[in-house]
Amino acid sequence: MSENDSIFQPPESESSDKPNDADLKALQDSANKNRELYKYEKPNPAYLEWFPTPEGVGELAIVINIPEFTSLCPKTGQPDSGDIVIKYYPDKRCIESKSLKLYIMGFRMFGEFHESCCRRIMNDLVELLDPLDMTVSGKFFWRGGINFNPCVRYARPDDGAVLPLYQR
Repeated sequence: MSENDSIFQPPESESSDKPNDADLKALQDSANKNRELYKYEKPNPAYLEWFPTPEGVGELAIVINIPEFTSLCPKTGQPDSGDIVIKYYPDKRCIESKSLKLYIMGFRMFGEFHESCCRRIMNDLVELLDPLDMTVSGKFFWRGGINFNPCVRYARPDDGAVLPLYQR
């Protein structure tokens, strides 16, 4: 290796990997087309979609972690944030992940109390999925020396005994 050679110089073939104007135009066209879809003014359950539960032996439990969930305090307009965990036992339907992401993003500029956010998520998912059992819990970050950790649970009435909330 000569004194002028650098181990940090990219190979010449990498220079062609830069996006060209046509690539950027395609991204802008997509953004313009979906501008209405990506308005995060309020949670919209119409965004939620499902797919059939995979068949197989054993009980299927699904745990979804949503870090950095954000909404607005309905009293002060200040941002609230925390982690949401959704755990459910599906029957015939599972939630499709991108649709859930779009739905969750709707809370960003929406004023609602922590407890109401968790209940709204629960209600909308239960209506869509009709699960055997579901828990939605939130662990919100401290504000004013207090943190809230609301947890709501649904169990299909005809399924008999279920484990207590904190044993799941």
